[in-house]
Amino acid sequence: MEYRIIKRFLILFIIVTVNIFYAYSQEENLLSVGSEVESFKLVELISKDTIILDSILRNKNTGILIFWTDFCPNCKKAIIGCNKLVSPVDSLGGFIFTINYDRTDIYSIKSFIEDEELKLPVLIDLNGSVASKFKATEYNFSVFIVNKLKKILWNYSEHPEDAWKIILDNFKKLSKIEEEKKIEKKD
Repeated sequence: MEYRIIKRFLILFIIVTVNIFYAYSQEENLLSVGSEVESFKLVELISKDTIILDSILRNKNTGILIFWTDFCPNCKKAIIGCNKLVSPVDSLGGFIFTINYDRTDIYSIKSFIEDEELKLPVLIDLNGSVASKFKATEYNFSVFIVNKLKKILWNYSEHPEDAWKIILDNFKKLSKIEEEKKIEKKD
């Protein structure tokens, strides 16, 4: 009799645990549009500058954060393409940072940056804590456009070689909207 009760309890426990795990795994998508992001402090790999998101947003209305891993060949191709974003994003008064979080050999990442002559600033998230806050660790390549209020305006988790075109189109639209909001507030 006692054996049946224990067996039923164990079966029920397993069912509940599986359902909780499934529900939790469904929530592990990228931070959604409208979510507020926490500030972070990371070091840029080449310049060794410390980058603090709050400090950057004091001077810029909109920016792009790209989380990536260097063990993913398609991510590397996408990052190489995203190098084309530096000039147009800067001319629109925005900022762009790539954040590598795969905890590999930093020297191999630095070598990749130098070999490809990347102008993109690469921040290193050694323990993956910033990527985890953005829920970006489920993907090898995740993009967020954020505004001055640290709100996510757009996110993306694909990495075709021409991802930079998709990112730039959305950045242009969203930075124009953010600039119009800024002008409206002044009036």
